[in-house]
Parts: sequence; structure tokens; C-alpha cells
Amino acid sequence: MNHGAHGEHRDHGGTAHSELILDDLTGAIIDAGPKVHKALGPGLLEATYERRLEREFSLRGIAYKRQVILPIVYEYTLLESGYRLDMVVEVAVIIAIKAVETLTRLHSSQLLTYLKLSGYHVGFLMNFNVTLFKEGVKRLVVSRHDQSAFSVFSMRSVLSVIQPCLLPFPTTAFQMFC
Repeated sequence: MNHGAHGEHRDHGGTAHSELILDDLTGAIIDAGPKVHKALGPGLLEATYERRLEREFSLRGIAYKRQVILPIVYEYTLLESGYRLDMVVEVAVIIAIKAVETLTRLHSSQLLTYLKLSGYHVGFLMNFNVTLFKEGVKRLVVSRHDQSAFSVFSMRSVLSVIQPCLLPFPTTAFQMFC
């Protein structure tokens, strides 16, 4: 399920240059959404939109993974939670795909929790069950200062518990908290 830019990973650390790269990436993600929405329209299953976004990212040379396992560690124990991130793009951005009547605070809260637990800082909620795509997209950002000590501990613990091939998280994502 690893697709896109031939497995290349860009550094999205805290430098001004990497911020520009992240801005370009989020722009490309946002450009792909309306194209998918225009082609398919509202009313389909989330998996349909996910597959079409997958195709758009491949055409644009953007690396991504679909249905990425999000491990949860609580008091030194890996919980078999079954949480999955719809998409992780360029080892930098989480996309939560929805096909609901309206995005709620619960959808936003869920994505914020995923961002905090994963160590990522940028995420998009993309609801395709809308008339105009711009009404269904929401960008969420978690600053490094908002990352809880628990999430940093959790992710470090996860690295030692499960196989790295399940996680698209780069080592540098964890080093930035040290």
C-alpha cells in the first residue's frame, strides 16, 4: 500500500524551507479534493473517494499510505484498538475522509486526537457528501507545544513494540520532541 513518489520521503522538520514544502504539499492535497468531488459527486462511500484520491496522488507523484494503523500505548501496554488513519500523505499530513451530511465537532476532535497520538501536526477533514467541496474541507493544525507528553511517550513506546513497517512515521518525527 505504499505508493507515490517512488518511496522518497521529504524532510518536513521545523525549518523555513520545510514549511514551504509543507505548504506546497497541503496545496496539492487541496487541489486533488475538488477534482475527485467534481468527477464523482456526493453520495458515495468513503472508500470510493479514498481510492480516487489515491489515484490523484499517484498521478501527481505524491507519496502516501492508506489505512495506516494508529497504535495506542497506555501504561506501557500496546492496546489492540484497531484505529486506522484513512491516509497519510508524504509522511507529513493525515487525511480523514468522510461522506456525511455535516462535519461535526466530534469529527474535528477525532482528527485532533489522531494528530496528537501520531506526532503529526497537520490534518485535513474531507467530507465529499456536500454540494461544493470547499464546504466540506477543514484543515487542522496541532502545534508542537500542544503535543502532550503522553503522546510522545506513546509513540516512543510503540517504536519498540511493533514492526516499523506498519508505521509511516519517520524517526525525525520523534526526535523533534527530544
